[in-house]
Amino acid sequence: MNLVFVIDQYSDLNNGTTATARRTAQHLIERGHHVEILAANLDNDNQNALPNETFDMTDLDAQIETVDIPFFQTLIEEQGFAFAKVADQAIYKQAFKSADLVHFFIPSPFCKAGVNVARELHIPVSTAFHMQPKNITYSIGMGKNKPANNMIYRFLKRYFYNDFNFIHCPSHMVADELVKHGYEADLRVISNGVAEFFHPLDKAEIHTDLLKKIDLTKKEKPIILLSVGRLSGEKRLDILIDAIKYSKYRNQIYVVIGGQGPKEKVLKKLAKQEGVNIQFGFYEQADLRQLYNLCDLYIHPADAETEGISCMEAITCGAVPIIADSPYSATKEFALTEHSLFEAGDSKALAKQIDYWLDNPNEQIKFKQAYTKYGETLAINNIISEFEKFFQDAIEYQSVHKN
Repeated sequence: MNLVFVIDQYSDLNNGTTATARRTAQHLIERGHHVEILAANLDNDNQNALPNETFDMTDLDAQIETVDIPFFQTLIEEQGFAFAKVADQAIYKQAFKSADLVHFFIPSPFCKAGVNVARELHIPVSTAFHMQPKNITYSIGMGKNKPANNMIYRFLKRYFYNDFNFIHCPSHMVADELVKHGYEADLRVISNGVAEFFHPLDKAEIHTDLLKKIDLTKKEKPIILLSVGRLSGEKRLDILIDAIKYSKYRNQIYVVIGGQGPKEKVLKKLAKQEGVNIQFGFYEQADLRQLYNLCDLYIHPADAETEGISCMEAITCGAVPIIADSPYSATKEFALTEHSLFEAGDSKALAKQIDYWLDNPNEQIKFKQAYTKYGETLAINNIISEFEKFFQDAIEYQSVHKN
């Protein structure tokens, strides 16, 4: 298949949607498909590249710039994202001219304009639902406001998703929410998958360079609790920080948080107030793999999550997770035991589960093995054929319906 992926931001690997786009494109290329990327400011020298990654970058991409959004630009940048400026129709037409299908990743004006051109050219299209309204409402202090979240679902459906007959949903939770809000397309549930780069490492492969940054007050190795993701409201990293004071191991715990976002200053202030030993940083792929293998527990306290790539990566590396049991988080589906779940928003409940695992090292070893085995099923190599069928079904649907 000749595919075109349209996404506002592709070069900087600092958000889950971009990571998913790049990982999917790379594996489709390895399967013999041609994938071209239409995005703003593509730059091979600024990728934080995935292992063995290649992609087609044309002169068209150099003509597409990012655009500032008045009043919200700082927040958008803190979220690790950028919006592309709507391109001239000629650019879309040139990019789509040989496409069997065009796949759009987000409901942005840049993608919306591309959809209109693809429809005009009668080229099959598909899209994905990689975000939740809560990703927006939490950023403006309205995360638990149901009318606001419902309004965004309705707006996105009317503005963007009504143009599609095929929508990729990374989890059953996302598909269920779309059905609940009246989305009538073929909602294809396909995991985003985990790159084979993430796997358990032998002791000889694990380097402790990252730990040299930790100012140990005691000689023994600290208990490392890891959480990776965007530092935004819905990720609820405040719950992790607050939970430490309730743990019997609080003086031995060192929290490592990988990510960037608008809540960084607030979280650092909270950690200082609570006296939590903590390290914040944005880590490249190789360092993340090290951290997943080094951590004693992986904590995923998010209230809202369409799937949870970082948790999947951690599990695949053999980390035992503790996940918020939120109705708006699909990540809870990965839990293999009740001790890997805690009541969302309850720091005392999280501390109780942390202490359970630290009190029971033999159980932890047992479940590290279980999660490693389960992680093998999450590998994108086992999933990419589902994406191929999804795209092929969208192509065949249009050939029959001529819409």
